[in-house]
Amino acid sequence: MHRAIMCLTAVATTAVAAPAQTAPADANIRCFLVSNMFAKAAKDAKGQQIAAFVRFYNLGQMQAKLSPAQIKAQVAVIGKSISPASAADIMNSCAGDLEGADKAIEAIGQQLQAQARK
Repeated sequence: MHRAIMCLTAVATTAVAAPAQTAPADANIRCFLVSNMFAKAAKDAKGQQIAAFVRFYNLGQMQAKLSPAQIKAQVAVIGKSISPASAADIMNSCAGDLEGADKAIEAIGQQLQAQARK
């Protein structure tokens, strides 16, 4: 009986484990706004592509966390706080966040593939 309870506890803990940390909605909005700026200003295809990836990733994050009315209100406020001087640092941080999320998903895929081979 004790062993069964321990197994059920382990399964329940695994099933309700906290999801990976995601950026707060204001960070997603900031990244979305800055990536739009960079997509328009990028002079090369790679820069445009990175900005587009960051933009769509953060768009999905925003839509998952906020209603359209909340997005509109926060875009109005956060947009005023972004300066040209801070945009590059913000974009670098946003690209790093996207890369981290990509690596986390890739690791999950590799784990699932390894389990499937067993």
